[in-house]
Amino acid sequence: MHIGGSDVLRPPLRHRKSSGFDSNGQILSEQPAYGKFITTNTSPWDWRSPQINTLWNSGTESSPIKTANDPCPAGWRVPTNAEFKNLVDSGSDWDPLKEGRYFGSGTQRVFFPAAGLRAYKDVLLGNVGSYGYYWSSTPNYSSKAYSMGFDSGDANAYGNYRSFGFSVRCVAE
Repeated sequence: MHIGGSDVLRPPLRHRKSSGFDSNGQILSEQPAYGKFITTNTSPWDWRSPQINTLWNSGTESSPIKTANDPCPAGWRVPTNAEFKNLVDSGSDWDPLKEGRYFGSGTQRVFFPAAGLRAYKDVLLGNVGSYGYYWSSTPNYSSKAYSMGFDSGDANAYGNYRSFGFSVRCVAE
């Protein structure tokens, strides 16, 4: 499958069975993960209303400024879409044994696992080992944000609904 050409990536999901959810797909209060993932079944598919475009970056693409809401530890931040585009442009190779993609070359090479995602409507974990999805700190329209996605055939940066549960790969500030 080629990733790209569509503003929002919606691949067929291969779900892993999960238990501990109520009829609305929310995690039950007695589960350890309670309150750690919020589903949404209505547009604009963002659990924040109104949407806030500066939750992880109050600066710009070229001069990002980490905010208190950025999930990365001190000294690190969520990358921008421009940084993901540079990473994709650096070239990449799929590793079928590790189920992920190497970006860059030589000593400037970094590995991203195909960790899958949690879907915004049903919180089920899908596409583990086949696809990797990573958030950037860059908004895309009022209800989306840019992310990097890849599979065994390609990698690209594009916009997705903010309520998807994607991985975050921090970069040094």
